[in-house]
Amino acid sequence: MAQTRRNQIVRGAVNPPRRGVRLVEQPAGQDETKRDRFIRLVEARMDKALMALDNLRKLADREYYDFSETDTREIDVTLRSEIDRLQESFKAGREIRGFKLRRE
Repeated sequence: MAQTRRNQIVRGAVNPPRRGVRLVEQPAGQDETKRDRFIRLVEARMDKALMALDNLRKLADREYYDFSETDTREIDVTLRSEIDRLQESFKAGREIRGFKLRRE
């Protein structure tokens, strides 16, 4: 599924963008619903995230790069931590970040 989604970069385009081509989030129309806006934005941002992960995956080629197990663990921990934060944000309905006192 992720591979299929990644290859459908821009509104049904089958080929991924060429190197150096930037994905842009289309401006919202006047009659766009919150759901439509969410779908439009999440698709564009997921495409960017999947492309970034693909770029990281390319660094795993030991023929061209030197890295240690510590490096790979650090990458793994960081990515999993960010995925956890993402999931918590959706569960809470907002991003959990910062400090705020409750007003009485």
